[in-house]
Amino acid sequence: MERGLARREMSLGALPWVIFAVVGRNAGQGTAWASAAALVTVVVVSVPMLRWRRLRLLQASAIILFSALLVLGLLAGDDRTAFINLYSRALAFGGFAITAYVSLFFVPFTEEYTRDAVRPRYWATPRFRSVNFFMSAIVAVAFTFMTASFVIAQVIGTSLTNTLFNFIVPIVIGVSVRLYAQTRWNNYYDEHVSAADDALQHIAVLDTLFMAPARETQRESS
Repeated sequence: MERGLARREMSLGALPWVIFAVVGRNAGQGTAWASAAALVTVVVVSVPMLRWRRLRLLQASAIILFSALLVLGLLAGDDRTAFINLYSRALAFGGFAITAYVSLFFVPFTEEYTRDAVRPRYWATPRFRSVNFFMSAIVAVAFTFMTASFVIAQVIGTSLTNTLFNFIVPIVIGVSVRLYAQTRWNNYYDEHVSAADDALQHIAVLDTLFMAPARETQRESS
């Protein structure tokens, strides 16, 4: 078991949105190109994993969301004043936030990733569920603020606000929430997973060293 496994896979799950934000340029057919790049990213990330696991919530959401944005972007064409070309980043990141919020009422989306990093006996424990609820909730809030930042950038529309609210603020929010969620996950893993697994491993070693000879002696005497 490796605690970093969950972090890497969650980063890959969010990668289509990062690619979309980088490729999208709110001019010409930026939305269509960015959506196509995001869809290609989903395929590249997801297909190798489908051999041993089902499609995850973020992957399914990305396929639906960016397919819709691709169609709308193609329909808008090169109209720079079209709503979809102006607010595509906000729509994309807002879609992520909605997905994360909805998952809180069922299975927090991060749990699909963190389950791969721990043994099944932890999945139903209150601590495991609470840490996943927290991480999913804080990511949802972060993407809500990033969505608002993209909207502000377009509403004000100056060169300064474009740089500040389309790039600097979302990057700061994204990096900050990733580090904070990573710290919470590491603390949970170190305090509740590693120690318990190490203890069970030690018990298994002691059982092999001391109980196995006793069983052999018992069988011989019988």
